[in-house]
Amino acid sequence: MNSEGATTLPQIFTDNNVTTKILEVIETATRQIAVVSPYIDRVGHVEQALLKAKAKGVRVVIVTRLDGAVIGGSGSKEALAWFKENGITVKAVPSLHAKFYMNESQGVITSMNLLRSSWAGSLELGVSVAGSQHDQLIAYLTGHVMRLVSEPKAGPSVGQASKSARTRSLRPVRQGSNGGGLGQLFKTLFFGNAKYCIRCGKTLSSADAQADKVLCAKDYRSWAQYKNPTFKEKHCTSCGKRAETTFSRPECDDCYFG
Repeated sequence: MNSEGATTLPQIFTDNNVTTKILEVIETATRQIAVVSPYIDRVGHVEQALLKAKAKGVRVVIVTRLDGAVIGGSGSKEALAWFKENGITVKAVPSLHAKFYMNESQGVITSMNLLRSSWAGSLELGVSVAGSQHDQLIAYLTGHVMRLVSEPKAGPSVGQASKSARTRSLRPVRQGSNGGGLGQLFKTLFFGNAKYCIRCGKTLSSADAQADKVLCAKDYRSWAQYKNPTFKEKHCTSCGKRAETTFSRPECDDCYFG
């Protein structure tokens, strides 16, 4: 878990040190690895590190870009096939340009794609994140990126598809459909038993969730003015859905009775 949700000063890594830090993120994972890279091909030592992580029971997900450049080139097709053959989940997102590598407690935001050319001497820059910054990175992945997810196919590139098919493939996934489910899956895997503020609905920090708090710091200050345990709130602390809850009964009926 994150170190009590604290803000940790980021470290800057350059060139070969970026690859070392990314491998550290993969090798120290205990539950979850997310590799977010618009462009992918076969990078042998990364693949071996991912296989070792999987052997320890770590779930590995690759998030890449949905366009001709990622599913049209032979290197990308080969990488896509290798990931699937080895039980690694691959999801594609249109217009993806962000690049980061993360496990359940730390991450690296970087210029480096998962490409042999990037890992073989390119000038690269990376910044490590942990604590509350890591929480923000998870929120970006679960709350935005995963809602645009599509299933990549190793067939004709999107650029070769018909206009109507392309329009359908690039349409964002609606909340509550497959993308929303993936977002919740990532939250559960990264945060453990995620908890939500019963007033604003935002995900509580790891430290607050572990302490069984049901209000974020801002909303707790507001609630503490009157300390009314039966005041009607707006969200369930367990699932985050809109529901009539209270400080004394912070769960919706489904979670409370389920």
